[in-house]
Amino acid sequence: MRELASEMLEGGGFTVLTAANGRHALELWREHGTSIDLVLTDVVMPGMSGPELAEELQRARRDIKIVYMSGYPAHPSGQRSLVSPGTPVLAKPFTARALTEMVRRTLDAP
Repeated sequence: MRELASEMLEGGGFTVLTAANGRHALELWREHGTSIDLVLTDVVMPGMSGPELAEELQRARRDIKIVYMSGYPAHPSGQRSLVSPGTPVLAKPFTARALTEMVRRTLDAP
């Protein structure tokens, strides 16, 4: 999924860094944090959840934008409840167009 999403975003003109997990994402953040405008993460990941990753990153840079993707149903008792209200969540499966449009809208939002 990570490789496919990366290809979709690169095809949409975005520059992409990919991480195998939350810890790897934090390492990339330490190296490239000032040039990262948005993080796309799964809600549920082994070791560190997407919301945990987002919390870590937002401690370092409050204005970083987050987009979650999830294969779980969006209902209050599901995994969506882990995500802060108002944070974009893209349901899997998704199209390249849906992904690039959500990323663009999120980047362009104030």
